[in-house]
Amino acid sequence: MKKYIKLLVVSLLCLALMSGSVIPSFAMTGFEEKINSYCENINAITVYDMSADKMLFGKNENRQISIASTTKLITCLVVLDVFQPDDVITVGQEIYLRKPNSSVCLIQPGHKLKVRTLIAALLLPSGNDAAYTVAVNAARKHSGQPDMSYERAVSYFCNLMNEKARELGCENTYFVNPEGWDDPNHYSTASDMTKIAVAALNNAIIASIANIHYSRFYFYSGEWIDWYNTNKLLDPESDYYYGYAHGLKTGTTSEAGKCLVAFAEKDGRKILICAYGCKEEEDRFGKVRDIFEYVYSAPVLGDADESGTIDASDARIILRASVGLEDVTVTLRTRGDMDQDGELTSSDARTILRVAVGLEEL
Repeated sequence: MKKYIKLLVVSLLCLALMSGSVIPSFAMTGFEEKINSYCENINAITVYDMSADKMLFGKNENRQISIASTTKLITCLVVLDVFQPDDVITVGQEIYLRKPNSSVCLIQPGHKLKVRTLIAALLLPSGNDAAYTVAVNAARKHSGQPDMSYERAVSYFCNLMNEKARELGCENTYFVNPEGWDDPNHYSTASDMTKIAVAALNNAIIASIANIHYSRFYFYSGEWIDWYNTNKLLDPESDYYYGYAHGLKTGTTSEAGKCLVAFAEKDGRKILICAYGCKEEEDRFGKVRDIFEYVYSAPVLGDADESGTIDASDARIILRASVGLEDVTVTLRTRGDMDQDGELTSSDARTILRVAVGLEEL
């Protein structure tokens, strides 16, 4: 019976199309094409809808890349697997394992800091000195070997990072340092970093700290320091400020380029963007902000031709797709599946048409 109904629908649709009198022609502008237009100077990027658990866009998302200090997201995750946020760590000579001219948070041997403060040191000023402090101390605690050498402790910690990456489902990721310094054996992909970023956002300590633009932090040993976040989306004084942004981490090296893992929430919808190999600050912050704005402004469901309005041409596209006259792409299914059952059907087309003529509200 279903077969005959489908044949009848196809016949009627073909008749309508030949007559040219029922539904006007349409132009496919492309949701993915629009986002891609912002990515000319971005090497690899993912746009992920956390609210719907759906990847909206990817460019070179599975390409092996250097990830710079966005590495510190998994560093934070591993540290919080080993320590409680209010545990106290004493800074030692391990801070001098950092490379010359690397970013620092200016902690010194003898300083005592709570773990939550060291997480801030990693996420805001992106302190490579803090990365080695947490790596060495976490490795010594986890191994039960408090006298483990600095170098061996760093190696041990990186093994924990790699175990964590596998646990999160990363398929093309490997770490050999806790801070993200360029190394041929230290790499990931935008797709894998999306998984790591989601885990970071699901950690209340990391998510709350990554959202701080500026704060004065007090050490357990009595010192204090002002730290600013390197993420310009969070800076109200920056030309790149984006009021819906809530983190997450920047990174910059000669090999990785300018990198940004950015999270925003608007009207309850959570979007995560992982952008790598950006050429300029405008690409890292400006274009990523533009992508956020486009994703939030474009109707997710119903606007199949992405014209900005729900009209009869949208119903035509969905009806053609539902009966096999139009290829069903991931984007088309995402935008046209009105009842969100995973398929495009004539009921989707009916709903869109009713919306277009004012008989139903979207």
